[in-house]
Amino acid sequence: MLDTDVANSMFDGITYAKGGAVLKQLMYLTGSVGFSKGLQKYFDRFKWSNATIYDLLEDMKNYFPSGINLEEWTQSWLETSSLNVF
Repeated sequence: MLDTDVANSMFDGITYAKGGAVLKQLMYLTGSVGFSKGLQKYFDRFKWSNATIYDLLEDMKNYFPSGINLEEWTQSWLETSSLNVF
């Protein structure tokens, strides 16, 4: 980013709403116990450092149900602009 104005221009209500929806979906899909375990692993692995959403998903993948393809879910919900479909 060139400056904070450019960084701020990349975030809006949609960004925050979708981010919240993604976390709610992760908790629903992995269950509250799996979600907590995945978060704990993520926080332990990245304390005092930077991480990406893909790092979080790496720590959540063991708790995803077998019927959900994590790569397809990621493509649909995180990498595709537009409305999402279940």
